[in-house]
Amino acid sequence: MRILLIASCLFLLAACGNNDQQTARDKSSEASTNTVEKQQEQLTKDGLIAQNVLNGKMSMSLPETFGVMPKEILEAKYPASNRPTEVYSNENGTVSIAVNHTNNAITLEQLPQLLPVFEQQFSNLYPTIKWQKKEVIKINGRDFVILEFETPAIDTPIYNLMAVSSLDGRMLMGSFNCPIGMKSEWKEKANQIINSIEVL
Repeated sequence: MRILLIASCLFLLAACGNNDQQTARDKSSEASTNTVEKQQEQLTKDGLIAQNVLNGKMSMSLPETFGVMPKEILEAKYPASNRPTEVYSNENGTVSIAVNHTNNAITLEQLPQLLPVFEQQFSNLYPTIKWQKKEVIKINGRDFVILEFETPAIDTPIYNLMAVSSLDGRMLMGSFNCPIGMKSEWKEKANQIINSIEVL
């Protein structure tokens, strides 16, 4: 199980009568307008917008300027054997959000057992790792292991924020990372992104 965890880490009205129908349409249009206005207000506020990922199995807020990571960057950043299910990033791939629904069997009840395993594995991989958070919390009613840490890299240290849970009996992982030099700009937003995760 520990080997598999390492592989997974390296690297989601009917109406009666015409008048009633018109009223319903008017209300629907008004509700739709209000919804759009609220979404735009929220988007303007924090630059994030809720999107469905993992073929609609999960929702999370992503930066409005992010898109699916370009293939050439994806292939360079993630070896094929450890590639996440979906990766979203800024244009040059320096800031990324990965979603991975692995084949590792895990239940929600087993999540607390993962905490010391992850801690040991990451500490073994990165002896100079700087831990900031290691805990199990609820996000939108579901248990998640939350790991926040900084790891060394060839050119610059990397800031990481990771959330791990269970979906359909398999490990579900969402992670944010960026160069340490961009941490102050992105840390608050990274927490908003992770805390927006909702299994649908």
